[in-house]
Amino acid sequence: HELSRRKAKRFVPVNCGALTDTLLESELFGYKRGAFTDAHKDTAGLVEEAAKQHLRLIVQAADDDLTAQARQLEDFVTEKVDAIVVIPCQSDAIAASLRGAAAAKIPVFTADIAAKGADVVSHVASDNFQGGKLAGLAMAKLLGGKGKVIVIDQPSVTSVQDRVRGFEEALKAHSGISIVGKPSAGGERVKAQAVME
Repeated sequence: HELSRRKAKRFVPVNCGALTDTLLESELFGYKRGAFTDAHKDTAGLVEEAAKQHLRLIVQAADDDLTAQARQLEDFVTEKVDAIVVIPCQSDAIAASLRGAAAAKIPVFTADIAAKGADVVSHVASDNFQGGKLAGLAMAKLLGGKGKVIVIDQPSVTSVQDRVRGFEEALKAHSGISIVGKPSAGGERVKAQAVME
């Protein structure tokens, strides 16, 4: 940044350790109406919106690797960025990696996945408990109030913990449905498929 033409302008790194490739691309660069099922209008991405505000985004993806994410966060502190937005790989393990930002007085924001024990300015997320509850109600309806369910879990992530709690809460009203297991797949589709086979 210091060697770029924009060195006098602000920038914000975005750490996207938990976003899928397709979601990351559409969020960063936007999309055209009709590009996918819910694309009802042309939508600008984060890069374009940030430029309008004279911000430069530095986007890093840790690919769900806590060590890589910690290294990226250290680099952001060393670069003296203006703010950090991070989607933690693991809720319980990210706090230590964010202490440097706090010491450097760099504001930290978390998105989707909370950072337990970390000092953050704001956490932006959906109501995962309610989302899980709605999923549980839909499952109960589909099963007609009877059946066995397996929950593919990711217990190291707070958003998943909240969704599972909401799901279980909804199923309490349906004694004919039982959760027979909650194996973890670590948030990986291939592992989830293997668990189900």
